[in-house]
Amino acid sequence: MEEKVKEKKVVENPRLSLSQFAKYCAATDNSKKSIILKAKFTGGYIPKFYDRARASVREILSANMADNDLCFEMFQRKAFELKAEAKQFPVKKDDYKNREYSAEGLLALNRSSRILEPILDRYILNIPPPKSVNNPNTITIEGVKISAKVDLLLFEDAGLTEVGFISFNFTKRKLKRQEAEFWLYVLWYYHKLKGNIYNLSKCFLVDVYAGKIYTAIDERFMEAPTRKLCLEIASNWKIA
Repeated sequence: MEEKVKEKKVVENPRLSLSQFAKYCAATDNSKKSIILKAKFTGGYIPKFYDRARASVREILSANMADNDLCFEMFQRKAFELKAEAKQFPVKKDDYKNREYSAEGLLALNRSSRILEPILDRYILNIPPPKSVNNPNTITIEGVKISAKVDLLLFEDAGLTEVGFISFNFTKRKLKRQEAEFWLYVLWYYHKLKGNIYNLSKCFLVDVYAGKIYTAIDERFMEAPTRKLCLEIASNWKIA
């Protein structure tokens, strides 16, 4: 009997998720090579262990409830529901991990609820439009395609004026400040190209397990380093 060999898909042109790009920006040379190899030679299936947490947060926060405590109670309730569902599956399978990891992410966000309150009190939060020709959720910088999907858009003036966004990092690995800066710049720049030039102080990244919120920094400090890193990625991609 022939043994089946897993074939890895080769991604010909440079393409990174937002978290991969941010991680690359603060990585050592050896780690950079590893990130490129994982992105270029990838399997057909990539597990998304925090997608359920992300979907729940988007749904709950976009309801714009007057009582913040109710939002956080719903995070906790959803987490317990996911944990109960996870018990139906073997612990090493993705059906278990997708639920258990998301549940833990929601509980971690619930523990950091107070850092979200100023945002919930000040802005109206809406789910961004789905991916389309006019909203591809990716940006290409110096030949490198990077995902640029935000979790929620922020509005002022009773929901009439779009002013910023919020993005969540649910992974347990806490972000370095440099990673957060590049993460936010990519998202801010993507929206700038669409004609939405947001105030940098209204562009937020929540590092859930760290219990921190980062805001975007001045474009003058980010544009040149970002382009330089993308040129480096494109070069390394060719020789990987």
